[in-house]
Amino acid sequence: MGFKPRLLVFSDYVCPFCYLALDLVQQLSRDHDIEVVWKNYEIHPQTPAEGKLAADSGEAVQATSRLLCELNPVLGPRIRLPSIVANSHLAHEAAEFAREQGRFAELHRRLFQAYFEQNLNIGSLPVLMQLGAEVGLDPAALREAVSAHRYHHRLERVVQEKVWYGVCGTPTFVLGRYKIAGPQRDEVFRELLRRVGA
Repeated sequence: MGFKPRLLVFSDYVCPFCYLALDLVQQLSRDHDIEVVWKNYEIHPQTPAEGKLAADSGEAVQATSRLLCELNPVLGPRIRLPSIVANSHLAHEAAEFAREQGRFAELHRRLFQAYFEQNLNIGSLPVLMQLGAEVGLDPAALREAVSAHRYHHRLERVVQEKVWYGVCGTPTFVLGRYKIAGPQRDEVFRELLRRVGA
């Protein structure tokens, strides 16, 4: 059996560039024999549990929107920076519950869609239960697991890993001895995969 490169993706649901990374990574995994592991990393743990109003900085929002559209002309225009900055901790725990139930990919994408296309507060437990039900999860079981913080230890482990790998933000991609931070174009990863023999 040949060597199968492992791509780690440190990602947060409140990062629009992580949403772009989702499509990019899925295409790479279709084109190359690689293992993809998403690492749920909360980049703003200080955000209040109920969320907070987003800063009203028109120029920054416009600049971010332009970059998103430039990087992905299909998905980029659909992304709208939400009015509420959500605390993503519960969303990450819900995603870990979904991973255990074999529905990680479905909830992973749905969380990004809900936040960046529907302006939903993904830090809200009722919202998470609704999204979980949409992708086939038992909402009552999800509520129980998230309310009990059953998967908090997994998030703590990712914090330790991000220190080990020197991760400072999202998205960050780790492939073997290579690390790439921030939004990147498709060709950057294809060259990297060529180097590692994928």
